[in-house]
Amino acid sequence: MRLLQMSVMGSVLIVLTMLLRRLVGDKLPPGCYLVLWSLAGVRLLLPVMIASPFSVYQLLQKTDSNDVTVFYEPMIPDRLQEMHTVVQPIMKELLFPNILTILWFCGVIVCFGVIAMKHWRNRVAYTASLPVENDFILNWRRYHKLYRKYQICICQQIITPLTYGVIRPVILLPANQSMSNEDLHMVLLHEWNHIRHFDILWQWILVIICSIHWFNPLVWMMFVLCRQDIELFCDQATVKFMEAKERSAYAYLLLRQADTCREVSLFSHFCFTGYHKMEERIKLIMKQKPFSRKILFITTGLLCVGVLCFGTTAMGEVNSDINIEIAQQNEGTKMVWPIQSNEAVLTLRYGEHIHPISKEIMKVEHICIGGVEKGTDIIASGSGVVKETGFDTVLGNYVVLQYEKNVMLRYWHCEEVLVTEGKHVDVYDKIATVGQTGDATGPCLSIAMYQNGEAVDPMLYMDNAVMKE
Repeated sequence: MRLLQMSVMGSVLIVLTMLLRRLVGDKLPPGCYLVLWSLAGVRLLLPVMIASPFSVYQLLQKTDSNDVTVFYEPMIPDRLQEMHTVVQPIMKELLFPNILTILWFCGVIVCFGVIAMKHWRNRVAYTASLPVENDFILNWRRYHKLYRKYQICICQQIITPLTYGVIRPVILLPANQSMSNEDLHMVLLHEWNHIRHFDILWQWILVIICSIHWFNPLVWMMFVLCRQDIELFCDQATVKFMEAKERSAYAYLLLRQADTCREVSLFSHFCFTGYHKMEERIKLIMKQKPFSRKILFITTGLLCVGVLCFGTTAMGEVNSDINIEIAQQNEGTKMVWPIQSNEAVLTLRYGEHIHPISKEIMKVEHICIGGVEKGTDIIASGSGVVKETGFDTVLGNYVVLQYEKNVMLRYWHCEEVLVTEGKHVDVYDKIATVGQTGDATGPCLSIAMYQNGEAVDPMLYMDNAVMKE
């Protein structure tokens, strides 16, 4: 799966989440939006294609294979053919794609390097912090345990409480601020929830996504909005068991802390005032109203439809992408078109198709060539050994050729097989003639290709065929 395709499909999910966030707002809990951002992040990170007949990308794929014709291209003289085979891949694969690849890779290094350097500088500054061991802190940690050991320290370099670290998290308190035990409890509870939810880890995942897709502005918008929802989710967890009076005190504490810190929080930690849209935070803290189950069910349904339609790809693209990767790994394996005729028509393509009548999904692991008369010569697509010949009630007369690199081709529906088992054949040698045997409804040739025992698309290896829509 191509990086650009991942970025486009992820962008569609980002836009859908932004629209839902705009329309529904606080009628859904922040955790629901975090699930949506997670789905978009998975789509942006994993180069895995999931096919679905309900995908909107199905509309972009032509499912009718009968409108594709394959014309035989006359052979180029040996010297020109050699230059064509050598120079064209170099020009296409070394010059243009590599420039884009280098540009993308440089962007990844710059983006991630700037963030990592900023994080490292902060960590160096934080090393001057000292652990807090007073009675209140010791007692508070006794009642707020985690599987991971965390520290509570005081630091001269900060002006607002913050949390950093994933494996050994640290809660930093500003040394120049004096807080009552009540305020200190709310601050520690907020930062403790960041640690409990692994928010720093999620933030680093967002950093990786932004570094990979640095060219996509929607990904950076997702970074900002997702951080906001993480902060809202932490607020919700903090005030979940608070009374109305305590919520008011918590909201007032946020306003006081925000007034003392106007800087946006850095990439590598979460500040107590890391989200500056205080109006939205205060509303969430003070309302704490039960969320509508009806809206939750409707949103879940829309989410499933959105992921199914925009998070999946068209049928047949999965097999195509896998076959392209296999072909790139075996670039030296080239085959010639088995029927040397301008009348040859590709009547069936490799891949998944939707049956025109039953609408069921068919998986086709071969191609079929028609448009030629019985008795037309079938030539060997490459040099190899005849592994098997025979007759089958479905395949009709068939011949199997074994090529290099564990490549095997099966030709069937032949009228006559002209080779015997164990014979070595060279490219362009006649091996059979086109027929109408087996379950064929007319003169045709079916070809299946196997690479290390796995079916692949033969068209990826046919060197002398030109496909025209």
